[in-house]
Parts: sequence; structure tokens; C-alpha cells
Amino acid sequence: MSGEFFRFDDVGCFPKPRQKPYPPLWIGGAGPAAFRRVARFGDGFHAAWSAPEAMGEQIREVFKECETLGRLGTDLVFSVRAGYGIRDEPREGPANLVGPPTFIADQIARYADVGVSHIVLEARMRDLGEHLTLLHRFAEDIRPLTET
Repeated sequence: MSGEFFRFDDVGCFPKPRQKPYPPLWIGGAGPAAFRRVARFGDGFHAAWSAPEAMGEQIREVFKECETLGRLGTDLVFSVRAGYGIRDEPREGPANLVGPPTFIADQIARYADVGVSHIVLEARMRDLGEHLTLLHRFAEDIRPLTET
């Protein structure tokens, strides 16, 4: 493989992916170019820090690009990265799952309503103990509220 500014001999990637034909390709980004890439090449779209309403608009834009290419897009997965933390009061801001368990569960439902099927939680923590506490709180206090 070679180009104007590079040359590689015997390039390989190991270990090979277990999935066949390949691992799913989730494409991130914001704006028209990202939506076109998702429609053309993606198995999913991953947004960072998009509130549920913004995520709904981004999903609609991805579907418009799919339509342009003659793709239904019903096979796509939509995910978002969001902040996570347990507090007595909700924290305002885009893509914040920070607040009491009922607030977080409501936000998750809002994401689901616009078509998001996966949420990557990002929590600020100082140590492993705090991390484990947040994970347990999610499993024990929030997840049961989201199951129907």
C-alpha cells in the first residue's frame, strides 16, 4: 500500500475480528457530512452530548440522507454518549443524565422515544470505589425504572 506521502509493506491487523463479515461500524460526528457517511457506510450513528431533541433531529437527518441513497436505514443503530451521575437535583445541559433516578429514567425514555437504542454513560469519578457505587446505583435504582 502506498500513496504520495506514505508507503507500507505487508500491513496487517491482528487479531482478526470475530464477527463476520466485520464488526459493526458506528459513525460519529455532527452535521451533513457525518450524516452522509452514516447513510453510505454505517451500521449505526453515535452522537456525543446530544440532548434527546437534538438527537431526534440528527436521526431524521440521517434518514433523509439514507432516502437520498435509496437506503431504508431501518437497520441502523443510534447511540449517544451522555454524562451520568446521581444527585438530588437534575443538572441542566445537553445530554446530562445527572440527577435523581427518576429524572435519569425519564431522560432515557426520551432518548428511546426518538430512536436511540444505546447510551454510553460517562461519569466523572475520583476512584474505583466511586465508579462502582455509580454502577451499582444505576443497576439498582435506575435500570428497574426503565424496564417495561
